[in-house]
Amino acid sequence: MKNSLYWTVLLSKKVDLDTLCQSVTISRVMMRTTWRYSKWAGLSSITLSVLFLAVAGQGCSEPVSIPPEPLLVQAETDQLWQLCQTELKQRGFQLDRVDRRSGIIETYPLTSKQWFELWRRDIVTDYDAAESSLHTVRRRVYLAVSAAPENRHRLQCRVAVERLSAPPELTSGQVRVRDIFGQAAGRIPTPQVSEKRKKHPPQWVPIAQDHALENDILQALRQSLQREPQG
Repeated sequence: MKNSLYWTVLLSKKVDLDTLCQSVTISRVMMRTTWRYSKWAGLSSITLSVLFLAVAGQGCSEPVSIPPEPLLVQAETDQLWQLCQTELKQRGFQLDRVDRRSGIIETYPLTSKQWFELWRRDIVTDYDAAESSLHTVRRRVYLAVSAAPENRHRLQCRVAVERLSAPPELTSGQVRVRDIFGQAAGRIPTPQVSEKRKKHPPQWVPIAQDHALENDILQALRQSLQREPQG
């Protein structure tokens, strides 16, 4: 009777069950991470819990996916090229390809930050931070610099998002907690790769483009050019 009443209330209020389940999962992950990193961060669990509530209070609704328009700027080529590389490095990305002749800057994939890594700038929305806390996600940035009329340059940014996809591992038989954590032997046990994992190794699957980060990078470059003296 109670279960029937519970689902009736949910359906009557048109609650999105997927969103509800995702919110519960995110809360559990964040609370477990709060306890796990309390000693590492040198903060008490209460302090980290307050931070967790502050982050959770901002909400994690999915951002509107609108690709940014190319940025037209007027600057010296050397100055613009250096600012683009500096901006990506400050966000934690390592440069993979720097082809000035083709006007392409490409970074290595960077594993996206989690919700407690407030100092990182490779994610700009709460929704993306929650997603990267639940899954292993990485981002790769592409910057294209080309000539535009009136001695200007056109900047285009694309951020590719990939998620690590791996088959679930099932533990069969009796397993003791001390065997899992290696407390009995005083060491961490070496994991064995199952036959299923050998046949289907983890793969990075493209899932989307991060338009919010693309726009944030372009706007940061615009502000940097406005502060820099023109040569």
